[in-house]
Amino acid sequence: METQTLTSPMVKPCQPIMFMICAVLVSGVLAVLFWTGAPDLATLFLSVCGITLGFWFWNKPPARIFMGDVGAHFLSLCFAMGAIEGESRAVVPFWMAILPLGAFLFDSIYTLMRRLLRRENITRAHRFHLYQRLQGFGWTPWSINGVYALFTVLFSGCSLFLQFGFVSVAYGLLGVTLFLTGVGTVCVERHFLKTEQGTR
Repeated sequence: METQTLTSPMVKPCQPIMFMICAVLVSGVLAVLFWTGAPDLATLFLSVCGITLGFWFWNKPPARIFMGDVGAHFLSLCFAMGAIEGESRAVVPFWMAILPLGAFLFDSIYTLMRRLLRRENITRAHRFHLYQRLQGFGWTPWSINGVYALFTVLFSGCSLFLQFGFVSVAYGLLGVTLFLTGVGTVCVERHFLKTEQGTR
């Protein structure tokens, strides 16, 4: 049986599928957050939720079409602009609006800091995002999508609980989510080191 390594060309990217699932969840949560204070933004994100849900039908494994970087960057811009607009209208704090994106923000920031500490050239393409390493370990796209969807739900729950006044529950859930994120990251790193040492 042929093994798939992190650099193997047989390791197909699952980022578009994963981002689509989380985009549906995040846009739906933002619609709820803006529902009372900014109905126009709520309507916008309900539309985004419907569009991404429709696109996901064709993007789910095995994907027939892929969104690509342009679509992912556009959706990210929509989320960022919605968070900025919510802050400017004093409807939802900026950090609360971007909290549902916590799984992606953590992955991106952690990977960047890791590469900087290892003195790697951060302008070069790589396969060291957490989801890419999980894929290199043999995880299926559905498994990876499930993990990121779960953490998106957890981070989104923190925002929703805060929005509806359940502050202690929100911070408790946030603490649990960050703990699970840390434990998961440590497990990935340890497995990666064992795999890296085994290939030497």
